[in-house]
Amino acid sequence: MTRTNVAYAGVPLWLFVLVVFLLIRRNQRLRQRAGNVTVHLRQPAGTRWNRGNGVWVDDVFAVRGGLADRNETFWRVTAATTRSPEGDDATKLGRVDDPVIATLTLADGGYVEVAFPRKAESLVLGPFAPAGAATTNVPPDLTQADLTLAAAS
Repeated sequence: MTRTNVAYAGVPLWLFVLVVFLLIRRNQRLRQRAGNVTVHLRQPAGTRWNRGNGVWVDDVFAVRGGLADRNETFWRVTAATTRSPEGDDATKLGRVDDPVIATLTLADGGYVEVAFPRKAESLVLGPFAPAGAATTNVPPDLTQADLTLAAAS
């Protein structure tokens, strides 16, 4: 193999290690933010499930996903309904404990399906959670997170 056939010839190994370390650290920090929930997303129905991390800011569901969590999407949600997965969905969501699928209706008329463990239902449904739902993991200082996210967008 000649030097021209190597894709990253001349790039030091320590640089690769540093980039991988930074990506792992960024992902850890993302998962520790207030109100964060790990979800599986599908838009539109019948397509592939993708993993991501989401957080509610008022009636907007902010989701970060993709390679190294580089893609961030904001969805203004007008309604949410839940159902249990059936058939092929249940098989594809096998790694999710006691999965639930929520259909989030968006302000533009579209919808997104979000799969998550039942224990995270109140976090995923956010302002659309049923009255009296347990919100044990929702931090009291979400208004500060609202301001931070609004300033960033």
